[in-house]
Amino acid sequence: MMIKSVMIRALHAALVFALMTTPLAARAASSQQGGTLRPAMDAGKLKSMLINVPAGSPLRVRTRDGAEVAGKLTQLTNDGIQIQALANGNIEDRTLAFGDIAGLKTGARKTGALSKLSPVLTIASLLGTVGAITAAVKK
Repeated sequence: MMIKSVMIRALHAALVFALMTTPLAARAASSQQGGTLRPAMDAGKLKSMLINVPAGSPLRVRTRDGAEVAGKLTQLTNDGIQIQALANGNIEDRTLAFGDIAGLKTGARKTGALSKLSPVLTIASLLGTVGAITAAVKK
């Protein structure tokens, strides 16, 4: 019984440590780069993410220089993607090489109440997971 208690506390401490230090490590890494360019995502990972995304699906792409481009996927090639985006009231086709992409999100942007509740739902989900692991270890 005592070993389970120690294991639960160690798991809890490791989880808290990981959650607390991850943002600090990311900030330290970004400040050490010195420039304004972010690292590019792995092209293989991008291709595997996008291969199952149908044309016309909404995308939000973060470029290495920090700009965010939101639009619809129109084409996927071995070298990059082409999206249709709205810029200054005009619809334009933009081609982005995989080496220029620092981040990518698929699906429509969350708006309204759902975007405000997202952090709360994430924390509730993490607490539920820790509670489930704790209950499983106690048995």
